[in-house]
Amino acid sequence: MSHAPHNIDTLTAAYFTRPTDLPFSPPPGETAPEQWAPRDLGPNDVEAFIDGLAYFTAVENEIDQLIAGPVGAGFFYCTAWWLGLVSTPATVRIRSFDKSIGKIAATVGIDLQDEFTRNLGQDEFKLPSGTPLRSKLAQLIGRKVDVRILAWTSPFAPKYKPVADLLGGLTDLNLHTILSVDSLRRIYGPAGQNKILLNTCAHPLGAAHAKMIVCGSANRLAAFTGGLDAAPGRMMPVPWALASPTRGWHDVAVRVQGPAAGAMHNFFRSLWNEQLKQPIDTFVLDDQQIPTHFADSPPVPAAPAPPAVVGPRQRVQVLRTVPQMKFSAAGPERLGPSAAQRWLLTTAAGFRRAPITFAPDGIFEFHVALRKAISQATRYIFIADQAFSSQEVMGWLNARLIQQPGLKVILVHGADPADPPSGLLNHAVNNFLLPHLPGVGGNPNNVMVCGWAGVTVHSKVVIIDDQWCAVGSANCMRRSHFTDIELSIAVLDEDEPGFAQRLRRDLWARYCGVPLPGESIVFSYDDELTALLDLNRALGIWKPAWGSGAALPMAAHLLGSVQPYPLPMPAPTIAYSEAAYDAQDIDSRKVV
Repeated sequence: MSHAPHNIDTLTAAYFTRPTDLPFSPPPGETAPEQWAPRDLGPNDVEAFIDGLAYFTAVENEIDQLIAGPVGAGFFYCTAWWLGLVSTPATVRIRSFDKSIGKIAATVGIDLQDEFTRNLGQDEFKLPSGTPLRSKLAQLIGRKVDVRILAWTSPFAPKYKPVADLLGGLTDLNLHTILSVDSLRRIYGPAGQNKILLNTCAHPLGAAHAKMIVCGSANRLAAFTGGLDAAPGRMMPVPWALASPTRGWHDVAVRVQGPAAGAMHNFFRSLWNEQLKQPIDTFVLDDQQIPTHFADSPPVPAAPAPPAVVGPRQRVQVLRTVPQMKFSAAGPERLGPSAAQRWLLTTAAGFRRAPITFAPDGIFEFHVALRKAISQATRYIFIADQAFSSQEVMGWLNARLIQQPGLKVILVHGADPADPPSGLLNHAVNNFLLPHLPGVGGNPNNVMVCGWAGVTVHSKVVIIDDQWCAVGSANCMRRSHFTDIELSIAVLDEDEPGFAQRLRRDLWARYCGVPLPGESIVFSYDDELTALLDLNRALGIWKPAWGSGAALPMAAHLLGSVQPYPLPMPAPTIAYSEAAYDAQDIDSRKVV
């Protein structure tokens, strides 16, 4: 690669957040990322993986390296929002372990149903080789690799029928996770089952949504983050044609080596050791008692020193979200129609959570980093996400468009069919992104909001000006900024074409149906990929008037399934309401 004409220190000052970028007394939780001094930012080696096949191939390769290494020489740490290591039974019987709560409930006329069932029937997750991930983890355990899993579950959904029914699909994935943890503990046996944990540290109305793997040995440290869990459907092929026989799943993840991998290890360590401070809770599925953790579960040791990275010069900020904990005496209405029931679950069943000890005011690094980067955009802002409900982010985009009349904003959306319908997207776009922008009939000249029919755009990626980008687990949602436990990274690169530019090319190639480097063994797509690397030409795929220079090759045009939404967006079937916004896009800064 040739060196870019810009200076990496100039880029760092422009796009990365430092303590001096914040007001003298910022709101609680709004702090600069820990990596802001030059010595902490790099060099790193960051590689992107688009969609599940590429990502899980890279993960499987890391596992195979550990299996082939010396016995007892490595470690493999993983968080999960959904862990799907086993094929589940068609029906799972659930029992509330705490009988005393049921008795208290009965005295006030509430039947919490000590026993109830849920229908599951989920498949186990298999790696690209066709091998179940559970089998690979068993091989790691057999090689005495330090395998640790920290998998989130709601502390209430897998216990109390009113909450289980309220959360529906989330309850079912929690049950799949709990059964997967139990299965892996049986493989580990008494000597190591205490290293497979259920994470109940999250905000009780939120989740531990971070998807992170940290692995390595004495001379290697690698860390992954992105949108992908080891769960059913995550490797569903993305349709490249106008018609597809299956629904696709579009995602992005990254592997990091260098100082940022050490920072990600530290975050895993903080979350793990925080769970060890919680009271041991127990779930009972099909009469099997499954505790969150054990009294002798060992803390995670400090990260090994990351080996020096040679070659790439990518600077990285690790962006965390950790919630605040603020609770009323009565409890939120979504816990049930009865005030007595809400009080019972809030008070007696442990709904209230103590502040997380390593972040008593919360940590909102993703929020402050994204705000800073958007405020510096001059050419374009691109976001691909399953949800665009954050009114604040839409307001930032609007403000920057007004400040920079030539700026282009491109949003690619594809809802997860498992998400409940709402009017949050339409309201955020129409009322926070579009106001006061130049255009005809309310349709702004410099904004494109596209949907990808037949695809869940599960990626959580932001790219700005071919310079700065963020990839990880944090969505364009309020809960990802303030409530769910999240992990993303922001990347700058002093080389050209840099990381952000190459990622933007590859993503836009995907939306055109152009195979990425190495994906096609029949035809060459060098012309298309070269054209898409050139931002001046590539902008023309969204609107011809945005492009300049030589015409794009024939294949470098958006798939017919990627279509712009009309702007302003039409009124949704489900009308917007503040109550729905507060219920679906939780804000931990508010008292609930």
